[in-house]
Amino acid sequence: MIDAELSRGARFSSPALEARVASSMFIALTVRQTHRRDIQDWIERAFACSKDDPDPNLRLFVGLFAALTLMWTGLFERAAGLIEAMRRAAAGPGVSAFSRVTLKDIQTMFYMLHSEAGPCLEAMHEGLDIARATGVHTWSFQTLVYGYGGALAEQDLAAAARVRKELDAAAAGASRFNLVCFHYYASWDAMLRKDLMSALREARTALRLAVEVGCTYFEALCRLALARVLADCNDEKKCVAQLRQMRDIVSAIDNRHLEYGCLTMFAGIALEHGRPRAGLNALRRAFALGREYGYTHFQWWLPEDMGRLCAHAIGAGIEPDYARDLVRRRGLMPPSAALAPPDWPWAYRVATLGGFRLLRRGEPLAATGKAQRRPLELLKVLVAYGAEGVAEERIADAIWPRIPGDSAHRSFTSTLHRLRKLLGEDRALVLHEGKLSLDRRYVWTDAWAFEAQADALEAALRSGGEAVAPAAERPPESVGQRRAERPRAAAGSASPNLTKSLSDFELWRSAAAR
Repeated sequence: MIDAELSRGARFSSPALEARVASSMFIALTVRQTHRRDIQDWIERAFACSKDDPDPNLRLFVGLFAALTLMWTGLFERAAGLIEAMRRAAAGPGVSAFSRVTLKDIQTMFYMLHSEAGPCLEAMHEGLDIARATGVHTWSFQTLVYGYGGALAEQDLAAAARVRKELDAAAAGASRFNLVCFHYYASWDAMLRKDLMSALREARTALRLAVEVGCTYFEALCRLALARVLADCNDEKKCVAQLRQMRDIVSAIDNRHLEYGCLTMFAGIALEHGRPRAGLNALRRAFALGREYGYTHFQWWLPEDMGRLCAHAIGAGIEPDYARDLVRRRGLMPPSAALAPPDWPWAYRVATLGGFRLLRRGEPLAATGKAQRRPLELLKVLVAYGAEGVAEERIADAIWPRIPGDSAHRSFTSTLHRLRKLLGEDRALVLHEGKLSLDRRYVWTDAWAFEAQADALEAALRSGGEAVAPAAERPPESVGQRRAERPRAAAGSASPNLTKSLSDFELWRSAAAR
């Protein structure tokens, strides 16, 4: 209607009114008509009409919603600069409670999309505190939803559960758009918790609501999430249907971050179903986008999937520097130590078979002298006992057999502190309920690699098949190609429908690359 009126020469009564209408237009287009090429024009129009207005709330309204649009279109660097400018503006006089809760809502969303759970949850709580103090609850449910997504982004399931409890209590009064986001994140939550049936139910609910609301951006995300769940359910026919519809939507949207997430998730599905060509082509385009735009996260991030995909990328020489950086930044793990490519970027490598050696980021750790003897002895004992879930008492008995309990505990605590200081990474060693472990995200040991190869050989001999070759001896596209634990892996080949869909997808990928 606005387009039609403007084409007939309609004029606004004031620049302030024009700024608000222009802002409403680019927000509506971002949510409902993401394919429109004039979104940027409306943003510039809103800024031009509001820049000289004396009301700081109008300028905040335009700036914050422009940042929202930039985030949904994947332009995070520009969005970050705009949010910081609005944060400074919000500290001035005359700023309303609505503007302040809007700022906190947008900040929560930004940190969610950047996978920064700490700042995300902090902004969420600050926004909710302002809302409770002022009674302005316009964004309260949405802010909670973004906090929920931020906790899930870093797999903080305990924090996610706390936020989910608040969301469940408030869901009855939420808008349908906010419910789309809520159920979309709830499906992600269930997938991270390995609750496949709940993930399926929530993904279907989110998709139904997204279609009803007419939000094509979230419809694409929901279809992709549903396809991922259906793939795990072995429902290939329905998985294919969702992939095809998702492809048609994304092809019409000029959004690099959306393309990055969709291509990456598709690559995982394709490689899981024995289609290395389609999967690696999609992965190549996805990781090229990630490198170009600095992307390190997308919604519905599944760490196990991303670890496998980075193993594929490193093994096949697909943006290997970007893939290794992603591993380091996000603490990703390969499918197993045995299936990791030779140049997987382990923070630490511990060799104990044939002599002890400790490498930090590929270089021998300078650990000579008497001060390092006990910490290294603790590390050796830990690895000798399996390196996972080793009781403190067992380690103390091995290192300090003649020292009584309390003194041994103090020696253990002191030595563990010195070992962490020596390594330079507290997270590499996990002490939980009196049991010490090396964290597999950061540490590789030759003992673990040997055990994994031995297990693979034993399993192959039991099944009458061939032993799995080490990663270094296999072609790159086979690294981590199938998950042993999934029933469909035994089938050995994809269905004709899935094969056709994966081939069709390559056409979309080629078009997107132009």
